[in-house]
Amino acid sequence: MQVPYSYNTQEDGSYVFTTNYEVEYIVAFYDAQCHFPQNPSRIFEFSFYPKEVKRERDVRVFYTIIFIIESFLLKNSIYGLTFVCDNTDGKHYCRYRLFERWFNNSNNDRFVKFNGEINSDDEVYLNSLITSKDNPHLEKLAIDYKQALNSFNKQVQLTI
Repeated sequence: MQVPYSYNTQEDGSYVFTTNYEVEYIVAFYDAQCHFPQNPSRIFEFSFYPKEVKRERDVRVFYTIIFIIESFLLKNSIYGLTFVCDNTDGKHYCRYRLFERWFNNSNNDRFVKFNGEINSDDEVYLNSLITSKDNPHLEKLAIDYKQALNSFNKQVQLTI
């Protein structure tokens, strides 16, 4: 198994790591409870991005991001993470497939992921929610996720 990069926790709660190719990545978690006001789970939005884009493929980036996500979710079984694949450059389907592959390659049956799609005008927003299979509010969280998507979208595709 590859070793994740060392990372630092910033004052704002985000995480920062630098690759062997001198690319600095930011990993952040934002409170997203406003989308799930009635759910007793604690919901966060997750994002990561490089400060500078370089073309080198680095598998340790995957291991580091997955390690940070798993560590975050394992802090408390009622935590949930949502994320939306950036569509500003038209590569959201590629990002979605990449994250799906990351999830499938690292899950170890500890987590469950719900996938959704929001269609707004001419834009498609691919998104997911990940939580522990031990989340005592798992069933309600799945229902609330679908309802949150419905508030943005008339026809929601929810897959597990």
